[in-house]
Amino acid sequence: MVSIALSKGYGAVNGEGRARQVLELNNSHSATIHRQFFEVQPYGDRLSEVFFLENRGSVSHSKLSRFPRHSRKAIRDFLEGLPKERRSHYEPLLIRQRKLSRRMIIYETDGGKKTFEFTRKVASLERSNIYGLFHLPDGPFIFFGQEREKLYRKDFLQADDHYQDLVIRFLREFRGEIKL
Repeated sequence: MVSIALSKGYGAVNGEGRARQVLELNNSHSATIHRQFFEVQPYGDRLSEVFFLENRGSVSHSKLSRFPRHSRKAIRDFLEGLPKERRSHYEPLLIRQRKLSRRMIIYETDGGKKTFEFTRKVASLERSNIYGLFHLPDGPFIFFGQEREKLYRKDFLQADDHYQDLVIRFLREFRGEIKL
């Protein structure tokens, strides 16, 4: 997966200015966001984070009344600042985001070949709700807030299995495009 992401993925920068390589599965349809990403993000000389990021949400399942009060107010203020005829082009969208991370170290063998080693289990897990507006019919998404969910031990156990499922799915999608 790492080799595929490094050769076939695109370069991006996170919010902290760190470069990363991104491989994306985009399954979105009109008025939805359903995207899955695999990312390799260096964290120093030989250490990297490898993770899957999943975003799921649809306008039809999002209700503004269930958004946190500060997000509802920010959305209403934004819509009131638009011309009346453009307000109907935006709909509330709740995105459920999940990030499953492992750590990777890169080192050279005696023969000078680079190799990777990973943590056996998911090293970190984040789940959150992202609140915003979706410009109909197919984006973009405008961000208005985020809330992280509390996690439990069982969530980490399930994350290990889900990580493996995502590896298989991404390999099935991208392995045919490149020789490993």
